[in-house]
Amino acid sequence: MPRPSSHQSRNLRLSVQNTLGESVTLAGALYPGTYPILHESAWRDVESRRLPATPPEVAWIETRWLEDRAGAGDYSMLQADVYSRAGEPGVSGDEYGERANLIAEALCEVFIGRDPAVTAGKRWVVAVLDFSIAGPPFPDTGGRLLCESLGGRYGSPQTREHLGLRNGLWRIVLRWNYRMARDAQSPAAYYSD
Repeated sequence: MPRPSSHQSRNLRLSVQNTLGESVTLAGALYPGTYPILHESAWRDVESRRLPATPPEVAWIETRWLEDRAGAGDYSMLQADVYSRAGEPGVSGDEYGERANLIAEALCEVFIGRDPAVTAGKRWVVAVLDFSIAGPPFPDTGGRLLCESLGGRYGSPQTREHLGLRNGLWRIVLRWNYRMARDAQSPAAYYSD
């Protein structure tokens, strides 16, 4: 018997990626601009996205799933790698890694805090959508994922690592844990579906 659509790993992964979106926009910051998010980046290349006559991206985000066990009584873990070119001092260069920090902060804000316009008014609650049905909009399955660190902090990344400057790129790595809201209620709730 197939798992319900609210527990299918593809729907869980795509629901989180849908919440993150396709880009991060910094407005009114030191480095205003829109920076692309490349989901499942092992299959994509930031340089292949641009036209030959356009300059390379100055910053971007790559995401990939490290663990895929939400919906089966455990956690899934998403990693986001923020890259920013050091370049030359000036408008496009990120001399001290500040643009990378601002992008990482913007990513964290997606899941931290309350907002009446989002699922249950809490940013750390992600509605599980059914991506097997043609859309958008994709129908809500009624399932809910919680963005929760192992220490119990809702919306916060499990880890945030500054890897410094290497090969002309600043890199910050963020990792979030997700589990089904039903699994958070009690271990027995997993077996009641």
